[in-house]
Amino acid sequence: MNDLRYALRTFARTPALIAAAVVCLALGIGANATIFGVVDTLLFRPPPHVQDPERVVRLYFRRHYPAFGTNTSSITGYPLYTLIRQSARSFDALAAFTYSQNASLGRGVDARRVHLVLASASYFPLLGVRPALGRFYSADEDRLGGPAVVVLGYGFWRAAFQGDPGILARQLQLGRSSYTVVGVAPERFTGVNLENVDAWVPLTASTPELMGPGSLNRGSYFLQIIGRLGPGGREPAEREATLAFRAEEVYAGVDSNAVALLGPVQHARGPEMSQNARVSLWLSAVSVIVLLVACANVANLLLARALQRQREIAVRLALGAARLRLARQLVTESVLLALAGGVAALLVSLWAGPVIRAFLLPDIPAVASAVDGRVLLFTGGVALLTGFLAGCVPALQVGRADLTPALKAGAREGRYRRSRLRSALLVGQVALTVTLIVGAGLFVRSLRNVQGQDFGFDPTHTLLATMDLRAAGYRPVEINQLNLQMLARLQVLPGVEAAAATIGHPFGWATGCSVSVPGRDSIPQLKAGGPYCQRVTPGYFAAMGTPVRGRAFTPADRGAPVAIINETMARLLWPGETAIGKCFMGRDKRCAEIVGVVPDARRFNAVEDASMHFYVPFTPDSSEFITALVVRARGRPQDLVAPVRAAMQQTAANLPYAAVTPLADLVAPSIRPWRLGTTMFGLFAGLALVLAAVGLYSVLSYTVGQRSHEIGIRMAMGARRGNVLGLMVGQGVKIAALGAGIGAVVALAGGRVLSSLLYGVSPRDPLVLLGAALIPVVVAAVASYLPARRAAKVDPVLALRYE
Repeated sequence: MNDLRYALRTFARTPALIAAAVVCLALGIGANATIFGVVDTLLFRPPPHVQDPERVVRLYFRRHYPAFGTNTSSITGYPLYTLIRQSARSFDALAAFTYSQNASLGRGVDARRVHLVLASASYFPLLGVRPALGRFYSADEDRLGGPAVVVLGYGFWRAAFQGDPGILARQLQLGRSSYTVVGVAPERFTGVNLENVDAWVPLTASTPELMGPGSLNRGSYFLQIIGRLGPGGREPAEREATLAFRAEEVYAGVDSNAVALLGPVQHARGPEMSQNARVSLWLSAVSVIVLLVACANVANLLLARALQRQREIAVRLALGAARLRLARQLVTESVLLALAGGVAALLVSLWAGPVIRAFLLPDIPAVASAVDGRVLLFTGGVALLTGFLAGCVPALQVGRADLTPALKAGAREGRYRRSRLRSALLVGQVALTVTLIVGAGLFVRSLRNVQGQDFGFDPTHTLLATMDLRAAGYRPVEINQLNLQMLARLQVLPGVEAAAATIGHPFGWATGCSVSVPGRDSIPQLKAGGPYCQRVTPGYFAAMGTPVRGRAFTPADRGAPVAIINETMARLLWPGETAIGKCFMGRDKRCAEIVGVVPDARRFNAVEDASMHFYVPFTPDSSEFITALVVRARGRPQDLVAPVRAAMQQTAANLPYAAVTPLADLVAPSIRPWRLGTTMFGLFAGLALVLAAVGLYSVLSYTVGQRSHEIGIRMAMGARRGNVLGLMVGQGVKIAALGAGIGAVVALAGGRVLSSLLYGVSPRDPLVLLGAALIPVVVAAVASYLPARRAAKVDPVLALRYE
């Protein structure tokens, strides 16, 4: 308590320095607390309401394809799930479920889109979840031909039905059937995939209707499997799942090395870690660097303050105080500062946490507040550790202090001491800052490269419109007829430049087709699979903004053996030749003449491996059905969303919900990792730069006050103000230049680790390295100029006068 009281009294003497230290710590600790909340949600925090989560595992399946290499995925089919459930005895329970699916609730103009998960009846009991209202569906209801029942998500129940407890037994129109509400899930329960879920329906009973009649058969992959381990643990369960995987008919005799793997329930910690999760981990490392910069900053301020108190400390030591006692005093002051910074950091997290979390994880519901018990515990631990580390620097300096020079020095003479440690801390701050600036620069270049590439279409003026008519009970022929009627209405809609229908669409799904070329024994196999085929109506390429070399389809091409291929297919099948005029055979065994060549269009992601892709004219009597309509707007596509949806809904009575989305919104999630990296690396690099500048300014400003006696002597001996200005600015620039050089070398050496997150730019890009090295030097010059100008205005008479 004596140490605390003394610390508070000494703080009152230097309020500006203490305020600077608290602000630095608040920013450094606040950045870590905010990112910890994101990483904790992705990697460490178990899903809400899951009981005994360490025993819940997610199943992954690793197989080897000769043409494409080894693949690990959590997606599998219904037959494998039933086989593992029947044969694997080391699991207490198994459950299967889907990712969130878009479905239509209601019909007509009042229809709305809901996020639906199809899950087995064992899903809720396996997780140990209890309903907030009613009950969950039973195994008897989760069977072919079982009753149509639904469990509502808590948030959806509150938003759509105002939390009405009378919702039980109410009928809701989902797809073609009327579902009876049997229960409501608990608050904040989102399943194990951290996604917004409006409702759950029985897997076996609802899949044929909502996913298609053949979805439960072999060859259809849309399910994930989780299990609760039995007393035997992980190894026997993994072995039994592997035996079932190899015995399943699709894989029997194909790959004897195929294995099933058990991963944690948190998907981001499994072998399928997403790009967002990888970037978030990088950001956690970056936030630690920011904390180190803040810690070095505070340590430097405290060291400068301790050097000022050297005479006081020497007197106390001479009077018999133990060095350990004085070191404890300095560490106590540092920890007290860090705790104040931790409290301020919580305020930073409360303000910035929801904003940053919404930016980093826009599709993941907030399962906890920005500042909860885990964040509080983390913040407190980081604050104590930071305070201890920052306090060790001046404490160690005290431990090595020599009493004689300090006691001999006069009051003015002893106020300033050169310190290599202080300079080393400043150099370290600048070096760490440069590494962050390099990371930000590399992500900026990557984002520009991703956004500037040719997607094969123009996403900025195109809308994609879909309506799940199959789930509503329409047959393929009826789906095609209805879509063509909608297309006719859209083509005359004001503001529409072009519109077309397609079977298969970008960022949706694609169909693999086998082809053969006369005169060739085989065609190349690419890692991305394929070739992929797509049936389109005339005007498709105009609606997508895709340039065509040759000619596009016309109404006269309906039923004709013609095709348009992408550039990869043209290059691989007819290298060095003109593909237009050549022909190839598809599934109908007719030789389709190539009438045009188009750029490669992205299928699922903004960045993906090249694949062969061809387009053929749509025929209304096709056994396949139209999956989407594409609309090109003359102006902003967002302005056409409501008119397009209204035109589609009004084509016939009682139609399901029409999902109309700007194509740019579908592209955005696959660009998000680079945008996220650019923003967050830039934010943290800017924060570190500000901290470094504040640290340099504070230390130099403090130094000016301590060196006023020396500066007075210099000016009395004939030094000009320009000399003093150059001396002080030069000191800051030299420190920054040395730190920038070290930081550039470190960034150069560590660039390989970051290379997997970059696109189209080398981690050794000279422009980025040069710019990153120059920025802190310029900032240091500016930060040094203000105290240097004050030093140049020192009056020699006042500076030399003793108190």
